[in-house]
Amino acid sequence: GELGAGGGDALEGVALPNALLPEFWPLFGLVVVGLLHALLVLVQHWSIRAKCFVQYRRVPEVVEGCWVLVRPRNQRAKAELVPTFSGRSSTSAAHRSLFYVSHKEKMEVLEDGSVRLVEAPLAGPVGE
Repeated sequence: GELGAGGGDALEGVALPNALLPEFWPLFGLVVVGLLHALLVLVQHWSIRAKCFVQYRRVPEVVEGCWVLVRPRNQRAKAELVPTFSGRSSTSAAHRSLFYVSHKEKMEVLEDGSVRLVEAPLAGPVGE
């Protein structure tokens, strides 16, 4: 029959939209938010600088437990985020310093904020 006549059986073959996403624009917004989220996750995976921008903030001084961004001098090495930890200073047994390990090298954070490579002890027994 005609579309207007016949009462309720005219809508039997017509698919109704979902109650949670009844229109085009809410669905479009959901897809856009999903794609932007996926892009943000991938950019953080690909770029350490983007990860630092999104997940971390600058601090006035380096303290134990914070993460530092290490940019190596070697062009072939990659920048990386590493945690800091405290330990016995290499210059004074009574003094504690901050350290981090980057690219298989242990670095000591000095009082003025600069860093220096910690040399392996070559003299004395192994246990010291």
